[in-house]
Amino acid sequence: MLSLFRTNQVLSTVLVLFFAALMLGSPVLLHLKYQSVDYGIANFFLNQLIAGNTTTALIIALVFLFLGAFTVNYIDLNFRLSKDINMMPGLFYVLVSCTAPQIGPFSPLHAGNFFLLLAIYELMDTFKKTSVADRIFNTGFYLAIASFFYPSYLVFILLIFAGLNVMRGFDFRERVIAVCGLLVPYVLAGVGMFWFNNFELFWKLQVVQAFGWFDFQETGFTVSNILVIALLALVVLVLIFQQGSLTGKRVIQSQKQINLLYWSLFIAVLSVPVQANLQYQHLMILAPGAGLLSGMLFSSMSRNWAELLHLIWFGLVLVIEYQAFIFPG
Repeated sequence: MLSLFRTNQVLSTVLVLFFAALMLGSPVLLHLKYQSVDYGIANFFLNQLIAGNTTTALIIALVFLFLGAFTVNYIDLNFRLSKDINMMPGLFYVLVSCTAPQIGPFSPLHAGNFFLLLAIYELMDTFKKTSVADRIFNTGFYLAIASFFYPSYLVFILLIFAGLNVMRGFDFRERVIAVCGLLVPYVLAGVGMFWFNNFELFWKLQVVQAFGWFDFQETGFTVSNILVIALLALVVLVLIFQQGSLTGKRVIQSQKQINLLYWSLFIAVLSVPVQANLQYQHLMILAPGAGLLSGMLFSSMSRNWAELLHLIWFGLVLVIEYQAFIFPG
């Protein structure tokens, strides 16, 4: 299966749509009604568009997953992070995204992760460049858009600050530019919502109800949730222990950019205490860093081991997603 993605053809990313649809399609087959949860203001309006239709939710999820996978592959190819040219990082980004427990086909984190990836790309592209004010501004701008879907993405402002240290060194003015980029979408959205007499809704979703303190909404563990949490924890631990092999014998630029992905995993953990209405789907916030790093790791493995481990991972996700068919009652 992985051989389909051992290619330099970016259009092969389209194949991830098939795998994503397979992993997310069980609610459509079960004719379940999409249960929406309003987090950010952009997610609120998307839920209005979905209107409880599971098929519409699946289509929107596939669009954002494809955009995210395409962006991951573009980052990998543009900065030559993988030692071999392939499209596997995009595949594993989708696999990590679909591994996290979800309340329906679409999650606001599908959209948030796409905009976080855009911010990471802009941040990586600041290495050893003299005129980067526009790119630093864009990192904050994209991060603000991500927070309109899921507010706790705001903690990744720490990733921007840490990333600027990693990529360029300390410059206070660059931090101010990033914060300005973060604030501009909030000002524009706030003015727009005020103009249309919806500022109270904006304030409620982005400020009042956006944050909590260990505000867990899930009650108890199921076997499937325990398996998923254990699987993702194992993936993250393996990636941490493999940091040396992924960064070894690489040019300084690649080492710094790979380390930036590890920073994204660490800062993703910091979002847990502050997100209101916290659910298991929050684990999806690991996908940008864990997906790209997993793709790099699997592309460096022997083909037989990579195929075997990928099939086990993929098969486990399918069993969990289709457990209502496999274990009826």
